[in-house]
Amino acid sequence: MHKGKSRIDKADYASENELYELAHYVLSNSNKSLAAYILENYHPVVHYAAKLALNSFSSHPSNRFWRTLASFTFYLTKRASKKINMTGCNPVLFQQRSWRRLISLALIP
Repeated sequence: MHKGKSRIDKADYASENELYELAHYVLSNSNKSLAAYILENYHPVVHYAAKLALNSFSSHPSNRFWRTLASFTFYLTKRASKKINMTGCNPVLFQQRSWRRLISLALIP
């Protein structure tokens, strides 16, 4: 593999629609526990906004706003993953889950 002599014929990755459906399923079924966690760990204004967003997404998953946000998120995730897996960026970034660092990794060329 290191010398480039192996090849992947087919990568059976999940489609964007499958990822979106999974996100909807997970967030819809975790709505109450996520809201409780946010209430315990963040300011009440953040809790209110997050609860509103979760309820909106759960009720209207086909809304153009949510689809656009999901597409942008998938795009950023692919960019960050490519940098870590293909160009040798530090994989600890994914383990630390610092949103600020992951987003900057995805946005900066």
